[in-house]
Amino acid sequence: MNNLEELKKKYEELGEEIKRLESRKRWRAEEYDDYFYVNSFGNINSTQEENDENDNFVYKSRNYFKTEEEAQKHADQIHTYYDLMDLAEELNNGKEIDWSNCIQNKYYIYFDVSDKELKTDYINYSRYIGQIYCLDKNFLEKAKERIGEARLEGLFI
Repeated sequence: MNNLEELKKKYEELGEEIKRLESRKRWRAEEYDDYFYVNSFGNINSTQEENDENDNFVYKSRNYFKTEEEAQKHADQIHTYYDLMDLAEELNNGKEIDWSNCIQNKYYIYFDVSDKELKTDYINYSRYIGQIYCLDKNFLEKAKERIGEARLEGLFI
């Protein structure tokens, strides 16, 4: 193999490696291309990437999507998350969760990927980022009734 052929092969290999590494980065539109986001009313908007302060904020806050469908899924998750939070507060009847009380059960909902179903558990003394806790042991059943199983699964899938 001559030097030119070796260089061409290395060039192709580097191109494939660059594509592989770029695919690991979160997508961001090229300048002047459109992206989608959820506005303050919960509606899906598109705008042009100008790499300004607003675009940077929307991107950094992860409210930045390649497709309208991705943005809609995000909007649906936001609505479901806050509906679940409202339900937990309602079921707690004004009672505060006491994180210093290791006897008090704090119930939460999770999705078991091996069983492919929503489940509930409780914790007494630890907190997970973004998790919604409730003092009612029937939190999951009441959430399924009020919010719906499909919407709840949409938070995890």
